[in-house]
Amino acid sequence: MGAHKTGSSALQVAFARNREQLAARGILYPRWENDEVVLAGGVDSGNGLPLAWFLVPSMAPRGRDVASELDRALATLDDEADSVLYSSEFLYRFDDDRWGQLVERVAAHGRSLRAVVYVRDISGHALSMYGQQVKRGLYTGTFSAFIDPSRGDYSPGFARPIERLVHTVGRHAVVVVHYDSVRESIFRHWCGCILEVEPNSSWDLDLVEVNRSLTVLELRLMRSLNGRLAGKSEARRVSDALIACTPLTGEAPRLSEADSKALHERFDEEVRRVNELGTVGGPLRVLAEEVRISSDDQDDVPMTAGEQSLVDLIAHLVNPLAPRDPPRPAP
Repeated sequence: MGAHKTGSSALQVAFARNREQLAARGILYPRWENDEVVLAGGVDSGNGLPLAWFLVPSMAPRGRDVASELDRALATLDDEADSVLYSSEFLYRFDDDRWGQLVERVAAHGRSLRAVVYVRDISGHALSMYGQQVKRGLYTGTFSAFIDPSRGDYSPGFARPIERLVHTVGRHAVVVVHYDSVRESIFRHWCGCILEVEPNSSWDLDLVEVNRSLTVLELRLMRSLNGRLAGKSEARRVSDALIACTPLTGEAPRLSEADSKALHERFDEEVRRVNELGTVGGPLRVLAEEVRISSDDQDDVPMTAGEQSLVDLIAHLVNPLAPRDPPRPAP
């Protein structure tokens, strides 16, 4: 069920690319209309969108028959498979009453529903969400501005949705996984811990890396570009090209000491509430082990003249051409 930036894309690509292997072990991962994108290693919101549209009707695209989409999804529960798997980070935005209705409809098919939620150490999650906004959302602000509570750009909201899930379906039906503890083998962990079908030597796993994060240099270039690009489609074209390439310098984003202190002040209580509920793999933390703390602020590094020239060139190439002046009549 998410939340965003906790491995959903990696899992969904793995589910689709290993669909036959899962089916052989009694797990059905129903097909969805964007299967080709996922099979190619592209980012998609999973096969659970019909369920998400029911849980949050405002999310449904105009013209989609949500009731029929849900009926088709629930019809797969009549399959002979031991388990039926639906995945989408957007399931995290559920309405409590509709979640209860979904539980009842699943039970009508003779199935019980189990919700699996991933949580991620706050600093790593915040940096990843920030990078996503820079990649896709035309964001030009600094990381410090992004986590400033007065702006409201960043609010992971891990504890409250999990508490609501537990209240609706019971603690036994909710699995909370600590993403950072399993990220290096997230699909293998899912199979062994959640589905109880540990991959062995006979299982030739088909795994690919998806949706990598931007490096410090790429973030700086993309932030500057976002102030020059015509819209989000142009930002997607540039960021897709960036993440498709191996970076020349692989320096990962880091936290300033001030940002580290700010995250502790905001999220110590949030982390405590999640850990009280219990997590698989390890406890949730404010500071992720892999995120470095630096005495300087990487956002203060100015653009070089060469970098600015590169930004100007990319913006010129990517933005739609302005309408040309009409030809002048011959004298």
